[in-house]
Amino acid sequence: VALDRIVAVVNIDTVGTTIIPGVDSSFAIGSEYATNIRPLIHANSKTSNYVAHAVSSFFDGSDGNRGSDHLPFRKASMPVVWYAGGTPAEYHTPADEVNLVDWPKLAGVTRHALLTTADLANTQTKPEFVTEPKPHIDDAVALLEMAEVALQDPGIVSRLNESMLDLAKQWVEKLQDYVQSPPQTEAEWDEYQTFLKGIIALVYTLLV
Repeated sequence: VALDRIVAVVNIDTVGTTIIPGVDSSFAIGSEYATNIRPLIHANSKTSNYVAHAVSSFFDGSDGNRGSDHLPFRKASMPVVWYAGGTPAEYHTPADEVNLVDWPKLAGVTRHALLTTADLANTQTKPEFVTEPKPHIDDAVALLEMAEVALQDPGIVSRLNESMLDLAKQWVEKLQDYVQSPPQTEAEWDEYQTFLKGIIALVYTLLV
């Protein structure tokens, strides 16, 4: 298929599992590189009665070279969105068995991805590629949900010691502040994104 005939690439990879047990929502990654896709994700979180957070590519490292099957398309300036649930510790190990699948979550993210794909296929306004994405508050919303779940039951993250718990509580307070009062200036948005990327780096150290 000629690239100029592609409206967008919807990648559905590693859904039905989670990076933190108890996180019921999923991620719709990479829509910051396109116009018009994030509003569809927001709308379908209501229509499908299932939440998929429209998070940025740094959530999984695919803002660089780490990523999934959509990455070559994004590098070719194609609008993309990658549905993912997060990878548990058993991922790509002999313990990676079917019992790790959360079937209600799998059904929910499937409905969401189906609706978004249909919307993209039927849209009269083709998404355009965004070369220089801007930070957005959806990233903080997704991180806040994960942090709150982890703090409700710290034992689910085996490497979350007392000092890390204190740090996580500070993160939650700052994330709540960002969600309630998003940054206004470019400098504030830069500080916000640096803060979020620091959290993500540490989350991967603890969980992956």
